[in-house]
Amino acid sequence: MFNFFTKCIFCDKDISNGAKGVGEHIIPESIGGFWRIYDVCSECMLYFGNSIDSFGIKNPLLLKSMELLKLPKVDKYYNNMPYIALDKLTNEKVKMIRREGKYKTKTIVKDDKSFECSENDIETLGVKWIKENHNSNLSPNEFKIEIDKLKSAYFSSNIGDTVYSKTLGIGLKRKQTHKLEYDNERIPDITPLISKILFSAIHYFLPLQITGSLIDYWSLRDNARYAKPLRNFLINECNLRTNDTRYGFHRIRFENSGHALLSDITFFGYDNWRAYLPSNTDVKIFDENNHEVEVINLYLDFRDAKNKLKVISFIYKNKEYREIILSA
Repeated sequence: MFNFFTKCIFCDKDISNGAKGVGEHIIPESIGGFWRIYDVCSECMLYFGNSIDSFGIKNPLLLKSMELLKLPKVDKYYNNMPYIALDKLTNEKVKMIRREGKYKTKTIVKDDKSFECSENDIETLGVKWIKENHNSNLSPNEFKIEIDKLKSAYFSSNIGDTVYSKTLGIGLKRKQTHKLEYDNERIPDITPLISKILFSAIHYFLPLQITGSLIDYWSLRDNARYAKPLRNFLINECNLRTNDTRYGFHRIRFENSGHALLSDITFFGYDNWRAYLPSNTDVKIFDENNHEVEVINLYLDFRDAKNKLKVISFIYKNKEYREIILSA
């Protein structure tokens, strides 16, 4: 969509010969974004692709919205999420995974004497591990007999019991987990992705005098590209709707707020992150005809997969509303 500059907007690397490739998705394609810019160098594109662009599909709020909207690949994204549960007897944390809509213990090989797996994996992963580590020179038939005896004893045992096979020299302890939830310690903070979207949108849609006056403008860039921290509460989760209704669009909103720029990054018309950016001067925003406006909205509407729309709307001080539909 945009290719205006001779230097990368994120790192100032020279791109005067013109950016190559497919361009950088400001809102990741994996969550329905289709706005691309071409003033980003290949190094920064690689960084975003390998680092923060996946934060959208690792965010529980966004995954819930994608599920309700029946967007493609959402099951795959759920499978890649980190889960955790508690051992019912010891309350120890147990890492879990999701497969085909069901949850099971993540397989862990600690050493040649310790192996943990879901009961569903005993027949495949478990037996394979036993065979590799505890065969004891048994014939295939003898080994099968011992495995069948061990499994029979295991599935007849109670939670917390351990069953043994002297022949194989191993024991199986039966565990049970409860209180399944996301492993929040392993879910990345989505803030750098919000910073990337916000920094880019300000760069293209607001006049230079505003970008130069915003106290935290460059810290957004540094947070997105160089993993530097933002000041506390600069970007906050702030859902705008009170009901549980999602829509097939994303929105970037800018509002004139005196000596500050108020911005909302909203996914699926529901999940919202708000930034309040103070300025050294009175903030004024304008339409393409240089008329002052109170609010600028950029919508990415992807409800019609074949005819995606970019829509820019303006709300003026007299509350007049005007929109411009751009090509996808």
